[in-house]
Amino acid sequence: TGVAPIITASGAWKLDNTVALLLDNVTINKSGTTTQGVLMGAASPVTMQNGAVINNSGTWTVNNATYTQGVGATSTFNNAGIFIVPAGGNVAFVNVTSNASAGAYTNNSGTIDITGINYNFGNVTNTGTIQVTTGTGTFTGDVLNGSGATPGTISITGTANFVCSLTNISPVI
Repeated sequence: TGVAPIITASGAWKLDNTVALLLDNVTINKSGTTTQGVLMGAASPVTMQNGAVINNSGTWTVNNATYTQGVGATSTFNNAGIFIVPAGGNVAFVNVTSNASAGAYTNNSGTIDITGINYNFGNVTNTGTIQVTTGTGTFTGDVLNGSGATPGTISITGTANFVCSLTNISPVI
């Protein structure tokens, strides 16, 4: 037992791990830029457990990553900055709470997959796919789904509450 360590970083990070990065009972406060994973490459897995927390206030670009809950108290990824999934990118939150009521998610033809836990999205721009396979969540910011010739897809089999504006843009042909 004891006090959970706190890591505060403001420089650029590049996470290209292909073996699981274990965050155990730690809080990471990250500003600046973070790039995680390799497009079309192996996933950059992160196991979060015992209440681990990531607080992003910078720009976090996820090319290919998974955040999975390990043992103990539920872990959380808080986004108060900008969270980007580029074209061809993928991110999965598996039983890890995802909070972004103050931040923005930009999904550029990639995939955001949320499974089995609570989520909270602020402003969302989506030209890819957002999948909520189980869990309960809220969209609190403006949601722009699609752009010009690029449609977006939001697929929810859990529960979603939209307390925001939802603009669904059909593709221009």
